[in-house]
Amino acid sequence: MLTLKKMESQTPGKIFNNSKITKIISLRKGRTKIGARYVVAKTSTPDLYYGKAPVYDTSILVLKRKPGAVKVPLKNLRISQAYVKVACSCPYFTFWGCEVPLYKSDAADIFYSNGKDPNIRNPAQRRWVCKHLLVLFKKCAFEGL
Repeated sequence: MLTLKKMESQTPGKIFNNSKITKIISLRKGRTKIGARYVVAKTSTPDLYYGKAPVYDTSILVLKRKPGAVKVPLKNLRISQAYVKVACSCPYFTFWGCEVPLYKSDAADIFYSNGKDPNIRNPAQRRWVCKHLLVLFKKCAFEGL
């Protein structure tokens, strides 16, 4: 299990630079039946070559609090204080080796990729995230979620 800070720390710097032009189109916050927080967003990055802006589904789900964290009920737990699961439907998250290493750390589920190890694009199995998730992380931190 991983926290948002751990995922951010392993993400390459070029992804942070690319996240500057990524926009959140719509954002929905809520709670599961057991009271855990979740954030779901539609994100988009303009394609500088074709002028199109594909829309991707991006999400964060709070799983449980970190060991040693202040004992608060799950419904009051902030996203920054918890272990989370993330997902994004963008090609980078799916095909550049983000989803499988995060799945092995129990920080993602296999939704979009085929579940095979990314031996070519991420042979070191680094647990990084895409620019859409970085923008959503920043939004959650800004809103105090």
